[in-house]
Amino acid sequence: MTDKLYIVKLWNTSKWLFAGILIFVTGQAFFTYKGILNFPFFPFEMYGHPASPTNEVSQTEIYINNQLLNYTSLPDWTEGTLVNTVRFYEKYQAGNIWADKAWHDRFGTPHTEFQKLIYSRLVPSEEQMSTYPEWLSGYIEEAANTPVDSIRILKKYYQYDNQRLVPTGKETVLLDYRR
Repeated sequence: MTDKLYIVKLWNTSKWLFAGILIFVTGQAFFTYKGILNFPFFPFEMYGHPASPTNEVSQTEIYINNQLLNYTSLPDWTEGTLVNTVRFYEKYQAGNIWADKAWHDRFGTPHTEFQKLIYSRLVPSEEQMSTYPEWLSGYIEEAANTPVDSIRILKKYYQYDNQRLVPTGKETVLLDYRR
């Protein structure tokens, strides 16, 4: 009876493949136990929790030369770069050095030259963050093919009222830059 099981057939056919699959399964069990998300098992972790209801949402608006930029009309990669860098800049301005903390929690202090190189590419320095507005204006100029004299980024807040969004009047200025 057991000789018909796939794992027994695998053992009899290829001990190397059996060992590889055994290592893979053991590794996945270890990662699951430690709570480390890895492919291909992370989608459940991403979608396996109930959505928490929220009463307030926010929308980031980017104004270029006092005109609202429709960044959703830009190519997907450009839109993603704009939205993500603005979000990271917002975290940085709030005093949350998220990238540095994430690196040190995961890897500790970079010791080797390779780790230092990767760290310098992933964790922005004070100097890089201070030049972000100039970089952003150049990026938008190239992406939107329009000259940029000023950038104003606002985060506006909305509340749900009878299943529709109503502005709360509350807004945060994330960036006010003029060349």
